[in-house]
Amino acid sequence: MLKLASLVDASTDKAAVAVSGSAVITKSIAMNAALTDSEMETQIALEADQYIPNPLDEVLIDFERQGLSEKDSEMVEVFLAACKKENVDARVAALEIGGYEAKVVDIEAYAMERAFGLMCEQMDLDKEGLTAIINELL
Repeated sequence: MLKLASLVDASTDKAAVAVSGSAVITKSIAMNAALTDSEMETQIALEADQYIPNPLDEVLIDFERQGLSEKDSEMVEVFLAACKKENVDARVAALEIGGYEAKVVDIEAYAMERAFGLMCEQMDLDKEGLTAIINELL
């Protein structure tokens, strides 16, 4: 039988946490591919009110380059995600109560997808086979 303790390094104080997809606003936008990440972050901050219906001082915004646009090779597709600060703060506070520091805050569905990939590698699972991941709230 596989024990959870064998999968967890009990000496760590870093943790990952996820917010529910329903609490996150996502949008794919096209941006100039020549922009650095820093320039892109500045541009997104200036234009975020076009994409985010909430007041910008109440949300946390992150982005990830996805690849060159199929429509214009000088543009890159960017995945934009925004979540109310209170949703993130509540999860970070819960980790801190448990003695952990939030290293990563992710979107639940993407976190599950990454967890599945890691499970396949670490447990030598067949990605084409049948595998179940159960996400149950008690």
